[in-house]
Amino acid sequence: MDCMDKVLKKHKLQTVFRPTTKIQRSAKDKKNPLTTAGVYWIPCSCGQVHIGTTKCSIQTRIKEHERHCRLKQPEKSVVAKHTLKQTGHEIFFQDTYWTTLPI
Repeated sequence: MDCMDKVLKKHKLQTVFRPTTKIQRSAKDKKNPLTTAGVYWIPCSCGQVHIGTTKCSIQTRIKEHERHCRLKQPEKSVVAKHTLKQTGHEIFFQDTYWTTLPI
């Protein structure tokens, strides 16, 4: 028993011990939505939109579409197939809209 605790008990005072440092409670870190599975919409200059779903991260799938377009691989991506089939079309990857799927 602490010396101070004995003195306080003689005077019928209760001691309460608290940690010297407080643990800060922060809100749960939010994940970047692009790092989760979901649905995405990739627009084209012709007005058409490719809508896709992925179980991997949305960010990864969009990068795959970009790579397939750059490498001219229409068998791996319908977006690449569209750009190769229709000349003069521009895919607006920067304007891709996405939403996450509930887990």
